[in-house]
Amino acid sequence: MIIRIAVFLLASALALAACDGKSNRDASQDDGAGDEAADGPVDDPVSEPDIDAQDPPIDDRHDEPVFDWPEEPTGNVYYVARDGSDENPGTEELPWLTIQHAADTLVAGETVYVKEGTYNERVMPQNSGSPGMPISYMAYPGAAVTLDGAGIDFNWAGLLHIQDRSFIRVSGFSIVNAAYFGVYVSGSGVTDIMIDGLTVIESRSSGIQIFGRSSDPRPGNIVIRGNRVERPCVNGDQEGISLSGVDGFEVSGNVVIDSFKEGIDAKDGCANGIITGNEVRNADYGGPGIYIDAYDLDSSDIEVSGNVVHGRGEGLSLGTEQGG
Repeated sequence: MIIRIAVFLLASALALAACDGKSNRDASQDDGAGDEAADGPVDDPVSEPDIDAQDPPIDDRHDEPVFDWPEEPTGNVYYVARDGSDENPGTEELPWLTIQHAADTLVAGETVYVKEGTYNERVMPQNSGSPGMPISYMAYPGAAVTLDGAGIDFNWAGLLHIQDRSFIRVSGFSIVNAAYFGVYVSGSGVTDIMIDGLTVIESRSSGIQIFGRSSDPRPGNIVIRGNRVERPCVNGDQEGISLSGVDGFEVSGNVVIDSFKEGIDAKDGCANGIITGNEVRNADYGGPGIYIDAYDLDSSDIEVSGNVVHGRGEGLSLGTEQGG
C-alpha cells in the first residue's frame, strides 16, 4: 500500500492538481452548478494518437475474478423488437415492444435480448437477480440497439436507472441523449452489477454513475468493463465514469473521450477496487484523466495500472478535497 500511495502522490505532484478543487462539490447532487463549459473539448485525430484501451493486465491482488457470470442464460429468455407488442408472450416470434416491459417482468435467472432499433424510453429494472442467477439485459448479437433519451426529462437519475436492485447485467446497448446520467446505479447493499460493452454518448452528466456515498452498506462487486463513453458531463457536472462510495469494484478496458469533466473518478470513500486498461482522451476542465478523491471520507486499496491518458488535461491525480 505504501508503494501504491507513493506512486499516486508522485502522479499528483506532476499533475499539479492533487487538491486544487478539480471537481468542486463532487459529493453533492448539485455539483458543477454554474460551471457549464462554453465549448466542448475537441478530439483531433491528426494530433492525437489513435490508442485503443488495452486488455486489463492480470491483477495479482485478486485470486478470483470480481464475480463470475454464467456463460449462458440460466432461466427463461425473452425478446424485444420494434415490431413487437407488450401484449405478446415475449418469444422471438412474438416479441415485446418495450425494454421497460421486460424490466417490469424479468425475475432471477432470466434474460432479454433486444433486437435492432431505437427505443425512446427510460428503463428501470423492477426486480433483482440472485447469486448465480442474474437478470440480463442484452443487445441481440450483432444488432445495433439504441436507448434514446430525446424528449425525456429527468434530474439526478439515469436513462437506464438501477435503484436498490442487485445481480443485474446490462450489455451491448448504445445510450444517447440522456437528460442526466446515461446509466445510474444506487442503493443500500446493491451488489453484483455488470455494465459492459455499452456506448454512452452526450449525457448531460456522467455517462456511467455508481452512487453509494450515503448507502449503508455501500454498493459493491461492481464491474464497469469495455464501455465507450463520449462527450459526457456536457452540463459540467460529475465525471465521465464516476464511482462514489463504492466498496469493491473493477473499472477496466473502457474508453472515455472528450469529457467535460474528469474522465474516470473513484471518490467519496471508494475502496477495494482496480482501475486498469482504460483509455482517457481529452478530459477537459483542466483534467485529470483519472482522479482518486477521498473527499471527506477515508479511501483505501485502490490500484491504478496499465491505463493510457492523453490529450487535454492532466494524467492522474490523488486528492482529499475535504480532508478525507
